Amino acid sequence: MAATLKTVKTLLGISDESKDEILKLVIKETEQRILNYCNLNVLPPELRLTAARMTAELYTESRIGEALDDPDSAVVSSVSEGGRTVTLSMSARIASMTRAADEKISKMTELNRFKRLYKLPHGG
Repeated sequence: MAATLKTVKTLLGISDESKDEILKLVIKETEQRILNYCNLNVLPPELRLTAARMTAELYTESRIGEALDDPDSAVVSSVSEGGRTVTLSMSARIASMTRAADEKISKMTELNRFKRLYKLPHGG
């Protein structure tokens, strides 16, 4: 992932390490969504730049870096059942990034040549 992180940071014009952890998270999310869409176990080298480009686009479009620093962007959701209450907090921008990732991946025709009808048990 180090090469991908470097590529994403270059695409975004980020030179310091202040956003590395969130970028790693967005990279993992993007790569996993590509693997799921293509029914693959391992990301082919030919898709690394595509994943980096998608990560940079999602990061920029969702402004997720800003969301982490902005407490006003949080969405709180509570569910009560049988005397128990569960409260979840998630940034609205993170939720929107997730939806945008699914939409972006489904429209990427370059992924279709790697897509398999089913996931192979090992290695591919």
